[in-house]
Amino acid sequence: MQPETTRSCISLFGESAIEGRKLGALLHLTPRANEQLQLACDQVFEDLLPVEVSLGQMPQKFEVSPGKILRAEGSAIRGPDGGMRAMLFTISDITALEAATKESNNNRMLIGILRQKEAFQAFLGETQYQLATAKDAIADQASSDVWCTPSRATARRTV
Repeated sequence: MQPETTRSCISLFGESAIEGRKLGALLHLTPRANEQLQLACDQVFEDLLPVEVSLGQMPQKFEVSPGKILRAEGSAIRGPDGGMRAMLFTISDITALEAATKESNNNRMLIGILRQKEAFQAFLGETQYQLATAKDAIADQASSDVWCTPSRATARRTV
């Protein structure tokens, strides 16, 4: 972090001494995630691909503490010669947005279940009707057909 960081960075990261620290350390990244972030930054500075492509490959969401999620969006700063000079990261607290998104997804899922519940209830009603019709048909057929008793294996016709 450069000395030009804003005071809001202190509240975002929850630490007072952020100047001179690396972004990966402030985001509490695992060694592997930190290495991936560093490689993505290196790729931006190599300037082989369009900056938008390189920046698009960088992770943006980070859970810095249980329940606190930050978004880090990078942008390239070029020097007078057009070469890469620095990267500027805009850090936003998206904890509330993530919670709202999760709640919205849960609500969408519940609505889907309720819609399926109505379809299932309609299916049950139709099935009950079909079973009642089949039961009546069997009862009507049994009174006029051949039947067997369990104790005697003889067939009788009832009229």
